[in-house]
Amino acid sequence: MGTGNDWGKLFGIPLDYEKAIRIIRDGHIMLQDAGMVYYYHGTSRQKRYFINIAGLGFDAVVVKRTNIQKDKGRKGKAIYLINLLKSLLLYSHTYTSVEIDGKKILGMYLPSASGSASIRRGMMQTPHAIPDDGLFDITIIKKIRKDEIIMSLKMLYDGSILDHPKIEGTRAGISGLTPTR
Repeated sequence: MGTGNDWGKLFGIPLDYEKAIRIIRDGHIMLQDAGMVYYYHGTSRQKRYFINIAGLGFDAVVVKRTNIQKDKGRKGKAIYLINLLKSLLLYSHTYTSVEIDGKKILGMYLPSASGSASIRRGMMQTPHAIPDDGLFDITIIKKIRKDEIIMSLKMLYDGSILDHPKIEGTRAGISGLTPTR
C-alpha cells in the first residue's frame, strides 16, 4: 500500500489482494530487517518502526504531500515525482544530523535509512541495500542547490546517486543509528 509498492515487488507480493492474502495464508515467510528510529518533534522524543525506508527532512515533506494526494484519490506513476518537484520549489533547507556507529553526520534534504534498494516506484535512494543483511544503508545529501537536485534526478532512478559528489552513502548496523541534537 506504499507509494510505489516497491517493498511488495521485492518479495514477489502481488497487488491483487486475494493473491497477496493467499501468500500469507500459505505460510510463505521472508526475513526482513526492521528498524526503529528515534526523532524529535519539537522537544518531544518520538519513535517509529520501519521496514523499507525511514526518511527525514525533505523526504518527509514529499511523502506527506504525496499521501495527502493519495487520500484525495490521486494516483499514478508520476505522483511522487510531481510532489518532489512541487516541494522542492517551496522547501527551505533543513539541516539534520544523525549519529551512525558513533560518527555524527550533518546533512540536508534527504537523509534516509533503508533496507531496500528500490522505493517509491523505482527510485534507488539506497541502491546497494539488501533487506536481510542486518545493515541499513544510509544516503545523506549534503549542501546542494535546488537546480542541482533537479539535474541529478536521473541518478536517483538509474542507481548512480551515490556517484554524485554531494551525496554520501554509508552503512550502519541495525543498532547503529542514533538521533542527535
